[in-house]
Amino acid sequence: MTIYFELHRVSPKKNEPPFPPYVHLALKRPAQNEQGKLLFSPMLMSEMEIDDTFDMLITELQALRKKAKKSI
Repeated sequence: MTIYFELHRVSPKKNEPPFPPYVHLALKRPAQNEQGKLLFSPMLMSEMEIDDTFDMLITELQALRKKAKKSI
């Protein structure tokens, strides 16, 4: 189960011209700050929170990389 990202697979539907399937990496829960910047995490206020969040994002992206390669 992913928390921050998800894959969106696109492939030809019936009666559409054929094309190679592809995937998009989508942000599951987009959030923005006051300046309109996309936020990928809650406030990180300690080294442990930073490490845990980065580790989780890396793990999630690595899992989705494998899934994306299998789906095309």
